This record gives sequence, structure tokens and C-alpha cells, in this order.
Amino acid sequence: MSDFYTMNESENNINYYKNILTLIFGSGLSHIIPFLLTPILTRLYSTSEYGLFGFFISLIAISTMISTGRYHLAILLPKDENESNCIKFISITLSLLFCTLLTILIYVFFKLNLFGSLFAKTQNLIFFLPLATLSFSLFDITNYTLNRNGQYKDMSFARIFRSFSREVLSIIFGIYTWGAKGLILGSILGNVIPVAIYRNKIFNNLSHDLDNAKVILKKHGEPIEYSDLIEFGPIKLNLDAHEVLINDDEVILTALEFKLLKHLIQRRGRVQTRDQLLGDVWGYSSEVTTRTVDTHIKRLREKLGQVGNYIQTIRGVGYRLNNQT
Repeated sequence: MSDFYTMNESENNINYYKNILTLIFGSGLSHIIPFLLTPILTRLYSTSEYGLFGFFISLIAISTMISTGRYHLAILLPKDENESNCIKFISITLSLLFCTLLTILIYVFFKLNLFGSLFAKTQNLIFFLPLATLSFSLFDITNYTLNRNGQYKDMSFARIFRSFSREVLSIIFGIYTWGAKGLILGSILGNVIPVAIYRNKIFNNLSHDLDNAKVILKKHGEPIEYSDLIEFGPIKLNLDAHEVLINDDEVILTALEFKLLKHLIQRRGRVQTRDQLLGDVWGYSSEVTTRTVDTHIKRLREKLGQVGNYIQTIRGVGYRLNNQT
């Protein structure tokens, strides 16, 4: 019997490291592709066009954060698959409704000239905002669904497909001198292609039962009833008092550090990529590249002392909270 458990544990360890290597490969290659193709893109697009694209990406970061009501973050949480599917359905529905409303608002604002000269240089581009928001939201939902299902190979390939198609299409549109519109369309289609490839894994078995959807909305739409106290090993988080205790000794954390630690504890044992942490804790779009996650993780480890070693670095991927150090 002991040999059976030893073999089973060994197999689990092999699968674990295999999944880690798969995520490292996907994450690494998805960043290498734009790095290699940047010299071509910089010859096809001017600095002003990149400036307009950067402005547009900032708008997408805000609208994407609103579009799903952040429901896609809860896809990982339920133990029941039907409940997870229903949350996914709600996320997609909210995103479609928001993007439809956004389209109407943009049309009305331009029709009545309410923007004035504010978007004088981006009048043709702003109409891409609803479609771009929808594409980014669907990609985030796809990413979280694959993560929940443990389909790490598909997660990696989705990122690679996204990165490769975005850069290649941007180059094609740049050759035809489409300007900033080419960069925006490249990003939109870069999101759409992996979503289309994995549509059967993402959109099959969705619960379209309206009664179930109402139950989930009521459960997640009201103030979430967390326990007042979250414990993990020697760590205790008092959510009401916003207090952290390590072996009953208080540790002073900033609001963001507290939120980061709570997030890691609630997803303990799971690898959290930097993109996921940026989206879940900071509310940034996955398009935003920053080292702020690493900086805050470093500070959090220092404040937690020896317990800070529970936050494990998964090189090339992200972080995981585990008390098996």
C-alpha cells in the first residue's frame, strides 16, 4: 500500500513540474515573439501612431475591467462545475450587454458632438472600443476557464496564438499603411483567434438556465459573505479589522499588500501568473506590463518574515502560496 502511495505521489510531482514547464514555455514564447518582431513594427508605424495605440489600450484596460463585472474571476472558485459554467455564462452575458451599451453611447455622443475636440484625433478609432473590450473580456474568460480545467498546455498555446497572430496581423496591416487602426485590429483579432480555436472547450456545457443564473447573481452580487477570519498555517487574516497576525503577532500591511495576501491565501496551492495578479489585485489589463507585482511580493515576504517563504516563485510564470517549503 505504501508503494502505491509513493508511486502516486511521484506521478503527481512529475505532472506538477510538467505543467510548470508548459506554462514557462508558453509565457516565455509569447513574450519572445513580440520582442523579435518589434524591429519590423517600428519601421511600419510612427511614434504618433504608437501613441494613439497606447491611449486606446488605456481605454480598453478601463472598459474591460467593467465589462464582465469581474465575474470571470469567480470561475475558478466553485467546486460545482455547473455553478462555474453559470458564472461563465453570466460573465459573457454582462460583457455583451456592456459592449452593446458602450456602442450606443459612443454613437449618441458623436452624433450630438458631445465629445467636442476631446477625441478629434481618434474619432475613427473610438468606435473600435466596444469590439476590443469584448475581445479582451472573452480572452480573459477563456484563460480562466482553461486554468480551472487544468488545461495548462492549452493555456500556453492560447497565449502563443494570441501573441503571434497579433504581431503578424499588425505587420500585415502596417504594410497596407492602416496606421494606429492596424495595431488596434491586430490586438482585437489576436484575442479572437485563440478564443475561436478553443471555443468548444470554453462555450460547451454552459448553463443557460435563467433561474440558475439568478441564483448565482444573488449569491455573488450581494456583499460576499466571507468568514471574518481567514487562516492558513500561522497566518490569520481578520477581514473586518483589516488585521494580519503571524503566530498571534500583528504584522502591519498596506491595503494593497493585505489584498495581495488575501488573494494568495484564497487561491493557495494554485500558481498565479503575474497577469492574473495584475488583473485580480490591481485591476489592470493583462496587456499592461509592469514589475510592480514582483516589488510588492518582495515587500510582503519581508514583512511576513519566515512565513514569507510560503510565497514560492515559479520562475517564468508567477507565484504560489504553499506551506510545504
